[in-house]
Amino acid sequence: MISPQLAALTSGLPGSRVVNVRNPQVDLLILGAGPSGCAAAICALQSGMTVALLETQAAPRPSPGETLHPGVEPIFRQLGVWDSIVQCHFHRHRGIWRESGGLRVFEPYGSDQHGPWLGFQVDRAQLNRILRARVADLGGSITHVAHLVGVLKNQDAVSGVRAGGQTFDARFVLDATGRHSWLADKLGLIAEKQSPTQRLRFGWSKDDLPELDAQPLFRQRKDGWHWLCPLGDGRCAWVELRHGPSSWGSEYTCRIYRDCAGPGYFLLGDAACLMDPSAANGVLRALMSGMYAMHLISVVVQRVATPLQAASGYKQWIGDWFDHASRTLRHLWAEANSTEHTFIPLTSIMQERGAYVKNHHQWRYS
Repeated sequence: MISPQLAALTSGLPGSRVVNVRNPQVDLLILGAGPSGCAAAICALQSGMTVALLETQAAPRPSPGETLHPGVEPIFRQLGVWDSIVQCHFHRHRGIWRESGGLRVFEPYGSDQHGPWLGFQVDRAQLNRILRARVADLGGSITHVAHLVGVLKNQDAVSGVRAGGQTFDARFVLDATGRHSWLADKLGLIAEKQSPTQRLRFGWSKDDLPELDAQPLFRQRKDGWHWLCPLGDGRCAWVELRHGPSSWGSEYTCRIYRDCAGPGYFLLGDAACLMDPSAANGVLRALMSGMYAMHLISVVVQRVATPLQAASGYKQWIGDWFDHASRTLRHLWAEANSTEHTFIPLTSIMQERGAYVKNHHQWRYS
């Protein structure tokens, strides 16, 4: 085995070729430094575990902004990034306009004695920087590798990966590679699709849209939907989703890996299940999946539960979320195709997600 020090000294010499560098075993190996990966890393570092966080992208890919339900606040606080989120002055909104058949209705999130509940319209690149900075503050670091190569196994359990000429050994491997689901592909896991073929595209415009009063709009169509969100700076973020096969946009068909956890591994966020963005609240789900996987790993390490029990609990948690959203959307799309005046109660779906956060977040405080 070539030590990292020797590899660093010899890698620049003429004719030298480092075959492999084997890194010390860590408790947690996380593939991907997006929201789910960083959330898992933060929780692991807070609990004193050792972490290796791998990222293949030199810079975050462009992605649509994320509309977050007010229920995300306790999660940001638990991760220790709430102050940084507030300092970014992301645009806040009171609720969502929904439109179908030419009719438009505003649905507020709600209010209490302190005033209206406010959601966030976050910039994904900024959010990633905040989460990565928190990882660094806790003593963690991100290793950039050119590409992930292969999976290591100890008997039937995942025990690490080969990446960029290095070997990374770990007690647990967490796949946070998003909808690419790198580990699922390498393990030969079967994806279950539960929606018609869908295509998605997104972008930004300079439209001010004063008629929206700085609140986002969800416009339902028989063949999909259109999302508009004022950013508070004279720009508007937009996302469109269409049903049916075509060359339009990027493929975004809903699917789930039912075996999203197993011996030595967990799939996080979109790597575990890809859901319709109108009901999924992707960043919220990504953060929660990283935190919940970390909680289950902690109870395994503490011998409170077996690895099999932890994997089973995680699979049920992901499956329940996916199945509920799928049933709701199938019912609503069926109604939408029978009348032009059916509304998708988007804030109701998002409020359910917020209630789900509140009810299923207790493991962080128990």
